[in-house]
Amino acid sequence: MGNIGVGGNGKTPIVLYLVELTRLLGLTPGVISRGYGGKAPHYPYLLDEKSTSLEAGDEQTGVTIMQMDKGLDTGDMILTSVCDITLEDTSASLYEKLAVLGPIALLDTLALMANGDYPRQPQDNNLATHAAKLDKAEAELNWQLPAKVLDRKIRAYIPWPVAQFTFNENGKQHRIRVWQASMINLEQNIGTIGSIISADKHGIVVVTADGALRLEVIQLPGKKAMPVADILNGKAAWFAPGLLINGQETITQGQK
Repeated sequence: MGNIGVGGNGKTPIVLYLVELTRLLGLTPGVISRGYGGKAPHYPYLLDEKSTSLEAGDEQTGVTIMQMDKGLDTGDMILTSVCDITLEDTSASLYEKLAVLGPIALLDTLALMANGDYPRQPQDNNLATHAAKLDKAEAELNWQLPAKVLDRKIRAYIPWPVAQFTFNENGKQHRIRVWQASMINLEQNIGTIGSIISADKHGIVVVTADGALRLEVIQLPGKKAMPVADILNGKAAWFAPGLLINGQETITQGQK
């Protein structure tokens, strides 16, 4: 069979040595040292957790390989691999990025372990935080928040639960999902928070607490997601400039 080598204890064949060690390895999405306590849930659809790296405004996320212990994601860190979070990323696209990073990080970890001497960095439990279960109710957009916060929320909640707002039509409520949006800088006092200042083929522009948000792809109840240009062909009256995005008439500036 030839010489297959020995593990770090100098006796066990390297293959068996690595098999034994890898039983105690864990791969977790996120960069644990940033204080997510091993949870860093960049992808709520998969992990059912809410405090996403994307929604938090992190510039990077990644995967961490750790040595498992009796706690929940509390073992020593062996290797971390990171990737950038762009302004176009959604939770779905970050999942794809981490799906590529994970196997590479695991192979790199095995290479370190094969030498029998690999780094193990204890976690700082004082930085650990619990990522609570994601609730659908959190998908509702609050226009009293800045545009950049709403933009991150929209991207973080794709593909689930998908950010939404509620439109009132003569007492009937319609939940409208937002699949794509972009931020717009505005001059101060250009409109009431939550009001529509334009609606055309490029999107529906809504005033927020800081800047505006252009809704570009939305989904009406019972329909598929479509560009706003197509939505306006049948629902232009819902999104007329001067209305609030929830369907009510614009309130005065002093009441906002």
